[in-house]
This record gives sequence, C-alpha cells and structure tokens, in this order.
Amino acid sequence: MTTTTHTGDASTPGLRLSGVELTFRDGDQTVYALAGVDVEVARGEVLAVVGPSGAGKSSLLAVAGGLLSPTSGTVEVGGRDITGLGRRDLTRFRRDHVGFVFQSGNLVPALTARDQLRLVGTLGGDRSRRRDPDHLLEAVGLTHRARRRPATMSGGERQ
Repeated sequence: MTTTTHTGDASTPGLRLSGVELTFRDGDQTVYALAGVDVEVARGEVLAVVGPSGAGKSSLLAVAGGLLSPTSGTVEVGGRDITGLGRRDLTRFRRDHVGFVFQSGNLVPALTARDQLRLVGTLGGDRSRRRDPDHLLEAVGLTHRARRRPATMSGGERQ
C-alpha cells in the first residue's frame, strides 16, 4: 500500500473517488450500492448529493468519509489515499480529518449539549486540538441550550 499525504498543493482535490464500487451480498445475489463511481471535488467546493431513495447517496458519503471501505476503486481525501488503511488508522483519520452530521444525531441521551462536546473532545485524544465546548456552542448560536439533553432539543439543534 502506498500512502500519500497532502503537501499543501492547492491543485490537489479535496476528495477523489476513482472507479469506486461497493457491493453487498443478498443471498446468492450481488447488490451494487455503487458501481464505477468517479467523483472529484475541489478543496473548498460545496457539493450536494441528491437522488431518490436507494440511489446510493448514503453509501457514497460513507465511502467518501471512510465509514465504509469500497469493494474496489480508490478514495483519496486531501491527497491521501485512505482506501487501504487498516481499521485503527482509518478511525484515527476520521477522528482527525472528517466531520459527520448523522441523520439520527448519535447523541448520548443522558448528556447535556455541553457534555456531548466534552465527550467528543476527550475521545479525540490530541489535547492540543480540543476546543472549549462553550465556545463551540456560542459559534453555532446554542449557548442557551448548553444544559439541555437531546430529548429536549429540536432536530436541528441536535445536529
């Protein structure tokens, strides 16, 4: 496996998927969630992924973010090939370089908004990259919800 890291070259795409396939077995059938996908997204570019239910949107995003490994093809994020990374390296990569907003929120029901952010900071490992939970809440206009638990917040506030 060859792993490259971003060298600061602005011409390196933020995301590149080349020939990506993602298949699943359903009994004796092979189901193609993704078939030969080629996508390139420039650094700083905003991209909307739209389509009907079952079209592969979530599968595409899961592969692009390193949550799922493609059956074949390559995935590069910021110039780094993440396709062949082992489980631990992929977990570290996601922790340090990828952000997700899940549809379900994936929050701990017993923790307040402030405590959710503290937990993420603790799990992050690198103390130098931790952010003050109150500063983060202020940045997104949720200081007034700092002591609220997920069940008492709107879907948008939880995200």
